[in-house]
Amino acid sequence: MTAAGARPSGPADRQAIEAASQLAGLRHELDAWMTSAASRGPLEKHHSQVRSLVTTLRDYADAAEAALSAPASGYPLRDVILDMHHIWDFFRGKLLQRMVPWHRDFLDAADEMAWACYHPARAAGQAVPQPAGGGIGDDDNGGSPPLCFLSRTAAPLAVPRGEPLRPLLSDRAGLHTVRGAAAAGELPFPMVGLPWSQTEHIPALVLLAHEAGHHLHSELGLADELATTLAAAGLAERWPRSWQMESFADVCGVLACGEAYVGLLLDELAVLAGRSAGAAQAGNYPPMRRRGLLCLAALELTGFPARAALLRAEWLVRTHALTACGGDAPGRAPDPAAETDDAHRVAGLLLRTPLARLGGPPREVLANPELARLSEAAQFLLARMSSGTRDVRSVVAAAGLAFLRDPRGYALVGVHRQALREIIGLRPPGVRADQGEPAGSPATGQGRRRASGRDLFARVAAQYPPSR
Repeated sequence: MTAAGARPSGPADRQAIEAASQLAGLRHELDAWMTSAASRGPLEKHHSQVRSLVTTLRDYADAAEAALSAPASGYPLRDVILDMHHIWDFFRGKLLQRMVPWHRDFLDAADEMAWACYHPARAAGQAVPQPAGGGIGDDDNGGSPPLCFLSRTAAPLAVPRGEPLRPLLSDRAGLHTVRGAAAAGELPFPMVGLPWSQTEHIPALVLLAHEAGHHLHSELGLADELATTLAAAGLAERWPRSWQMESFADVCGVLACGEAYVGLLLDELAVLAGRSAGAAQAGNYPPMRRRGLLCLAALELTGFPARAALLRAEWLVRTHALTACGGDAPGRAPDPAAETDDAHRVAGLLLRTPLARLGGPPREVLANPELARLSEAAQFLLARMSSGTRDVRSVVAAAGLAFLRDPRGYALVGVHRQALREIIGLRPPGVRADQGEPAGSPATGQGRRRASGRDLFARVAAQYPPSR
């Protein structure tokens, strides 16, 4: 039965009303996300990330609504809306992890650690370039810190800004409609996946400093500067370009967490090498022994020569058997003296060479000013006291040192919980934009995001032949 005077409805009318309600539901959800990311909201530290996504998706919804009001467009709006939700769900799920009470503190701590490692380069005035094309939104000045999330990875994994989004989507069949897959676009901000298995082990966040170093390397475009620097020193062949990004990230780890980074990384490398010969040198990493020597050289050059010398001797003994059975450089006789010298030269260059895109030498721009206090801070934590530090990197590193030096004591006194409380206590209130970010132009940023939303809709809709 229809209302008096109403024309009979058909499938097209019902589909149009359903699409309108779906768009209304999306707008309602996006409004709620913006509220949650406002000052004093549960996601205030993710304000720029949420805003970039929401602004893009709102404009996508506007474009879909315009198509709905123009039936001649022939777009299959049901599919176009579902594709949009699939893309949005990639980000939605990672933000929602922070709403789970038993994971929230760990993820908040991870976010603070990522910010503490990332912020010094921003404080030096370095903005990062926007994705070359097809990104889902962007932030006002290209400087959102990495978004941390829990994943099934075995170790922390950096996913850079501008990475194609399509391969990261979880549905094995692609988007709801396969035609929309080609329009998925690129990540609008960097991300770091953390193992689900480490949520009760705060020392795992020490290695997050390495992933932040990856993001700085890619965001600031440091590859050419580093390659030129090492080539000028005659190290291009002995320390090839394929190793340099990982080496820079390792130096960033040492600058953030000192001995804690070195000790935990060496443990991890030994575990990987013990699982299968050559596992620790997979990908673009330096061979295991040399990677350890580089980190030890960086530790020495940042002011800890005695600890570096002791750990270096232990490391050379620890890796001798692995080298002999081909675990590091098969077919090559080990030459610890030459490899130690190379590592020392490379570490010195990576620490001290001014990098224009970074705003100075890494040691000056990125170093944690509390490195000399970490040993004392670890002892305090083991004594059920506050670490006495004021930098998130220091709290994480002190917890890592406590674990390295007295793992049983670490577990017995509950260092994990104490460190989490300290990190959360160090978070200043308010959104990141109020905490010393370089000034950007909100109007310009919103304009880019609106253009991104229209472009995203056009690319998704273009995958479908118009139905007339």
